[in-house]
Formats: sequence, structure tokens, C-alpha cells
Amino acid sequence: AAVLIAAGIAPGDRVACFMGNSRALYEFFIGCAIAGVIAVPINTLSTARETGALFADCQPRGIVAQNPGDALPDEMFSDDVVLRLHYGEGMASGWFDYEAALAEAPGRVLAPRSRPDDPAMIIYSSGTTGEPKGIVLGHRQLIANAELTIKALGYNTDDRFLTILPSFHLFGYSYDFLYCGLVGACMVVLPSFDADMALKLMQRHRITVLAGVPLMFVQMFQAERLSGCDISAMRLIDVGGGPVPHSLVRRLKDEIGIDTVESYGLTEISTVACVQRPGVPSPEGSCGVVLDGLEATDRASELNPVLYVIDGRVEHLLARTSHLGAFARCAVLEQLLEDLPAAVDLAEDGRLWNRYLAEAHDRHAVRAGRFELP
Repeated sequence: AAVLIAAGIAPGDRVACFMGNSRALYEFFIGCAIAGVIAVPINTLSTARETGALFADCQPRGIVAQNPGDALPDEMFSDDVVLRLHYGEGMASGWFDYEAALAEAPGRVLAPRSRPDDPAMIIYSSGTTGEPKGIVLGHRQLIANAELTIKALGYNTDDRFLTILPSFHLFGYSYDFLYCGLVGACMVVLPSFDADMALKLMQRHRITVLAGVPLMFVQMFQAERLSGCDISAMRLIDVGGGPVPHSLVRRLKDEIGIDTVESYGLTEISTVACVQRPGVPSPEGSCGVVLDGLEATDRASELNPVLYVIDGRVEHLLARTSHLGAFARCAVLEQLLEDLPAAVDLAEDGRLWNRYLAEAHDRHAVRAGRFELP
């Protein structure tokens, strides 16, 4: 935070990062929050064309990068970029060493410069169509959604998290970093996903909870990989990010003995919309009960205000929640409403319309595919 402030980066300015899971990435998130600047995490698989488009949109004042390579060429940076920090080995010209910058920082920032209603980060997402759009998420919305999810899943200070998801993505940022920090638990950092290394770290550090996409767990929990592994400390897995094979959930629960829940969320609502509850039976294919404080309805009929008591097919999932406050109040990007991903719309009353096909049975939202928009 002190480095950002000393460089002349003001509250509300954007600072981008181009890093995999690492100590520096989590320091970046914390430092931006303290300094009152908006964090813009960038997918490390992005090309120069993609990062250039993102920079032109968010106009960052600073960048922290790990092995920028060809994705961040010098000509990409305008004179408005006042800070370029390089984390790791092989620093290129025009960059300043991250560790040296921390060592030379002019003291500590004693009072945070951000407020609860300020924007915290911009996540770029294209949904299923179009170019990436900047989604502005506020501190209050991120924390509110996190607290609801933590309560639903029962995370606590005795848990030990392992970062198998990339934390530049909101799924990984939320489950592996934010939730862990809020409950005061231990986080073990895996720089990038590797099934064998993940299992080694699970044994060594007695990992208790994991969150990831289905393919990760398919790879990790192959019988030959599990042979001789002691993962008895594991108590809960959250699977999301796409359709989850029923056979995978049954195997994790019944054969391996790890309570496994499915969840569904959107970047636009600060991560989680609904999640199954640990230890509570759910219909096969369900992605859980809508979180407390979040309202979901059938836009087509709106005869009943809550999705999870509607019986039958829901053609337009509509969510209304205080977590959307950033959309109405954030003035960082004037074109924000125009930049919403094509899969969603924001109604005049502040509700978020998401064009998903779903079903609702016995209070559970059931994923059933997605509309392809004309």
C-alpha cells in the first residue's frame, strides 16, 4: 500500500496485476484495498492483444507482473502508468523489482484509504459471448456475499485451504483467499494446478477444504493417484464453474468419503448465488439453495418472488440482492451498464437478469443448460 501511495496512485485509480498464485498476488490484493485503489487481476494466459484491450478500457496507473514476457510489451504502457513492478526472476528493462520496492517503502499505511462502498476490483469476463467486459465489484458486496457463503459452508478458523484455483479469477479469489482470510484460517499456496503436487500438499499440510472445477477433481482423485495417499483430514469439497458430472459427486462422497457440495454463481453478484449445504441431501443435479439475502425469480412469469419455491422450468433467472450495489453507485467506468456481459442485464429496479435455463425443485436450483443469445 505504501509503495502505491508513494508512486502517486490515488484512491479510485486502477492497478493491474499479472500474476499466478503467490505471496505477492495476495499482498497485491491487500495493498490495493488499504490504499483505496482498484485491483484489476488479469488472466496470466492472456495475449498482448487481450491485455492491451483491457488496459485501454480500465486505464491502469500501475502494474505488478510476474514474468510478463510477450503479454506485456513496453509499447502497451502509456505515460499514465507510473509504477511497473516485477515479481520473480528475469526482470526486464523498464521494470522495478517488487521485493526492492517493498524494502524501500516509506513506512506503513496506518489507516486504510478505502471505504465499504468503494469499488474493490474489476474482473473482466465475457461470459459465453463477446469481448471481455469490466465488472466492478465493491468491498461491501464482496464481504456480504463471502459472509453468507462462509455461513452456508461452515468454514472456520481450524480449516486449511489449498489454492488449486487461479486467484486472478473470482472463484479462486473468493474461495481460496477471501473466505480463508475472513475466518482466519491457514492457506497453502499452489502456484498453478498440478494434480500430483496438490495431493502431496494435501497430505503434508492436512488440508481440510477444497474448491475447484470438476476436471480438477477428476484428475486428482484417480484411483492410481490416490493409492497410498492419506487425505483423511479432508472434510469438504465445493465443485463449481460448470456442469458437474453426477458420477464425480457420488464417487467423492460415497467411495472417497469427502462431503461434496455443488455451487453456482456469477461474477456480477460477487461470486455465489446458490450452494448446497454440507451434510444436507440435495437432488441430483442441484446446485444448491439460494443464499440468504439473495432473491431469485422467474422473469418470464414473476408470479412467485423466489426461485427456489417455483415448481418447474425457469427460463430467465432473475436475482435481486444488496450485493449488486456497486453497479448503481460505482462511477469508475461510466460505460459500466453498457459493458455488462451479453448473458446478463441490469433491470431498472437494480435486479440482475441472467439468461440461464434452470429448474427449481424442492427449494433447489438445478442447472439445465444455457441460452445461446441471437
